[in-house]
Amino acid sequence: MKNLILITIAIFTLQTVTAQRPDWTKNKGEHSSMSFMQDLSADQMATLQTKRMTFQLDLNAEQIIKVQQVNLSFSKIRKSKMKELQNKNQKGKPSVDKRYKMMVARLDNRIAYKKELATILNKVQLEKWMEASEKFGKEAHFMARDLQY
Repeated sequence: MKNLILITIAIFTLQTVTAQRPDWTKNKGEHSSMSFMQDLSADQMATLQTKRMTFQLDLNAEQIIKVQQVNLSFSKIRKSKMKELQNKNQKGKPSVDKRYKMMVARLDNRIAYKKELATILNKVQLEKWMEASEKFGKEAHFMARDLQY
């Protein structure tokens, strides 16, 4: 009888411990990678991205230099857009037309970035990069969705 009571208490204890939400969801802005990236300069963002690509794609020295230049130019654009969005967010939500224009501009930048990389990377590296960026996009989407709760 004592064993049955002990087992029941242990099961209820485990259920209550696992049912509680972790505290990190309260301060999601402090722990997200986006807040970390916002604090970096454009040079730092470009360097990190180039290092990741070098590790992932086995870039040679010439490719590293070219990719660094491309990443730097696009990270400067990205950094200015982040600041612009922060200012706009303080003013309120943009209209549907403005959001549409922002999305079109963002996609145009992504297309231009992909074209720049296509001139630098070989076919195998480009395919590998496309797979990795698609996978990262899906994971980032799910991470952002999970942090909204």
